[in-house]
Order: sequence, then structure tokens, then C-alpha cells
Amino acid sequence: MIVPNNIIQTGKYTSGNEFVYKLTNAFYQGYYYILDNSYYPGKNFDPNAPELVLTSQSNTLLNNPKTAVYAFSTNKTSADNPQYVNSIPSVPTGNPRYFFRKINVFPITIKEINEDTYNQIQNNPLYQTTYIGNGQTLNQADTQLPGLKLFLFS
Repeated sequence: MIVPNNIIQTGKYTSGNEFVYKLTNAFYQGYYYILDNSYYPGKNFDPNAPELVLTSQSNTLLNNPKTAVYAFSTNKTSADNPQYVNSIPSVPTGNPRYFFRKINVFPITIKEINEDTYNQIQNNPLYQTTYIGNGQTLNQADTQLPGLKLFLFS
């Protein structure tokens, strides 16, 4: 893909703390270019370059481990959901609680299910399942289904 020189500004440089990667909030230092009022890393146009955003416009949900999972799994930003910046969405409670993830789906998505669904899929090799309660602790369940603690924001 060729981009006309009159719509792209190349050769710009930041020494850091000005830009972060939009998807990870990691700081960026180095050359960047501007295309259609958006910022991208590199000296020259790259159609596969990840987008950069000004630090002031970053997704603050990614700064907190409790809200980062929510942001990644829903593609939401702090601008979309300012109420979650310093808190987390509520998770239904009950005892026991059942969870699963489909092993061939990325990014990893853990979901809470009811007991009947758990019983139907627990022996299916396409699913990882676990539960909390009935003598099984959260730590034991997290060992069986890594990432469960992050999912539950504990």
C-alpha cells in the first residue's frame, strides 16, 4: 500500500512519556509518523503498525490488573466506562460456582456457568472446567483453570 506524502507526516521523534501503545498502555520512545490524525511507531509508513495514543488519552483500565482483564475481554476503554477506572464490574455470587473456557479460543475467555452446563461439558476435551465451593478453594480452582483469579478480580 502506498500513501501519498501529502497526507502523512514522517520522521517525528518522541523521547518518551508522550505516547503509549493503544492496546497495552506501554510507553513508546522513538520515531513515529502521523496519518489521518493518528499516531504510529516508525520512521516510515507501515500498514501493520500498532496505533499509538497520547498518554493523556490512554486507556486507564489497562493500568489496573483488576480492570485490565475487563478491558482486554470487552475492548472497552476508560472513556467508554469511566465508572470502572477505580472499581471492577460485579461478579454474581453463589455457592458453588462453576467456570469454563474453550481451549481453542484466543484471547482466553473464562465464563461462569450453571451446574447443569458444567456437568455437560466437564469431560469434553475442548473445555477446561473448574468450580469453587464444595471443599475446593479458589487457589485449587485457579490451578485447574489458570487465570480464574484474574477473572474474578480477587
